[in-house]
Amino acid sequence: MHLSMKRRHDGIEGIIIMTIETMTTASLGGAFGVEVNGIDLSKGFDDALIDRLAELIYQNKVICIRDQHLSPTQFAGFAAAFGEPVEHVEEDLRMDGATTVMSLSN
Repeated sequence: MHLSMKRRHDGIEGIIIMTIETMTTASLGGAFGVEVNGIDLSKGFDDALIDRLAELIYQNKVICIRDQHLSPTQFAGFAAAFGEPVEHVEEDLRMDGATTVMSLSN
């Protein structure tokens, strides 16, 4: 499966830092799942990286991208690279400034 996206992902014209070349993967074991390392989504990402992550989701069902420190706005931007996010129906769970991101805690 190959998805093609034509969006800007870094918010800065002409500068994209994270690319597919910096990424490594390792099986999480069991029937499904893969760990992704070597990328920092807070620095932006290119279409090839999003395409590769989409392929990994399709192939493995679950991906775990380690050590990410994203603001709610950055997380919403990352999610939007895969399709249009939808706001949660519970307004009190929505994050300020990023209404398609919700806060969950125990």
